[in-house]
Amino acid sequence: MDIGLVSTRPGIAPAPSRALAVEITTGAALRGQEAAWRSLAARAAEPTPFDDPETMLGALQHLANGRDVPVVVARRGLELQAVIPVLPARHALGGEARLWRPDLLPPLPPLVTRERTAEVIEAVLDTLGAGGRRFARLSLAGLDADGPLAAALVATASGTGRGLVREEGRGIPVLPHDAAALPARDARRATLEERLGPLGPLRVERGRTPRQVRDGIEILLTLDAGTASRRRPALIADPGRSAFLRTATRRLAAAKACRADILWAGDRPIAAALVALRPGTAWLCRLAVDPAAGGDDAAEWLALDIARGFGRLRLDLLDMRPDAQTMPGAARRPTLDLVVETRPGGLAPTGFGALVGRRLRGMGRGQSLGRA
Repeated sequence: MDIGLVSTRPGIAPAPSRALAVEITTGAALRGQEAAWRSLAARAAEPTPFDDPETMLGALQHLANGRDVPVVVARRGLELQAVIPVLPARHALGGEARLWRPDLLPPLPPLVTRERTAEVIEAVLDTLGAGGRRFARLSLAGLDADGPLAAALVATASGTGRGLVREEGRGIPVLPHDAAALPARDARRATLEERLGPLGPLRVERGRTPRQVRDGIEILLTLDAGTASRRRPALIADPGRSAFLRTATRRLAAAKACRADILWAGDRPIAAALVALRPGTAWLCRLAVDPAAGGDDAAEWLALDIARGFGRLRLDLLDMRPDAQTMPGAARRPTLDLVVETRPGGLAPTGFGALVGRRLRGMGRGQSLGRA
């Protein structure tokens, strides 16, 4: 496989060539190449509403843990084939590169083209394992278990003799379209509405325009501050995180790719949700409530209302505080956590499995060892 390096100067595109070239660079070096990035987003193996350069470059700029994140970039000629931010994590037996994701967004898959995906992934692994950095492993958590990226990673490891540890992830609770579950969901919503009744009549405002989404996000930030804790600090207390949320949602609203839904009890907002839209699926990305006025009951009522309004779309509950599994018709979308060696035969299967397995057991999961 022909793998080379390309310029890391901001705005400078590589010379036209059809060879697959991979580099480890920075987000700043990709400014000026937004058109090529958008073209990649349109060809993504697993597309999301957050694949555009404005969202990811904004995250790398505004979020404190994103400013020095290396970005693995693959190209074929002038076309981008992959843009993958990684977070170096050091361990006793060599370094590890983990997929970096903005903590305000859902667990996003890596942005890789759907065309010859396995070839691009192999080139990315080769580059991570070579040169001065020499990452021994690439870790990707929360991949769609049935998605093309997990399949391509497993196939690449199997076909090239790379060690692979594959673990069942935590999964993502979802409310799928289920006509049989609608009566039970409506009954549950009526029960919650009765419990919320003393707060005043309920109504939902769905913010769709950029101005409505902007106003809804400010309400969400205010409610979020009222439930802040050490494990979940207030967004508004971090200027970088709140600036990124405002910027990202403004762009998504302009593209008609998000909503801000507010649940009111009388003249008081008691819950707010940021909902991102993608083909066939809606993502409940962020949810905030007034703990003194409804709390988890308001959160569940709003989630059920959003799911009902989407009809045949599946609603992924990415930020639900109550146990979403108890909601009528709820299911869990399976995910995988994968750790793959960057170089073929870097460690014996038992050594590689023991190294990574210790870390996974420390996270409360078992281990699955050996080569793919």
